[in-house]
Amino acid sequence: REKDGKIFISVKDDGVGFDVTKPKETKRKHLGIENTKFRIEKICNGTMDVKSIVNAGTEVLITIPSNN
Repeated sequence: REKDGKIFISVKDDGVGFDVTKPKETKRKHLGIENTKFRIEKICNGTMDVKSIVNAGTEVLITIPSNN
């Protein structure tokens, strides 16, 4: 949606969720969330917030200026 000169993108699921304070233990390096957040902040002058609850799901909210 767009409001007050900003575009808001929200993605939700009701999956297994994850602890956002604890890095995933794996041998592979996962940079998806960090890379996406970096690009939204630096390229789009926006923000990305991730809220997740274990066994309850995840929500990602991206906000960028609409004139970007």
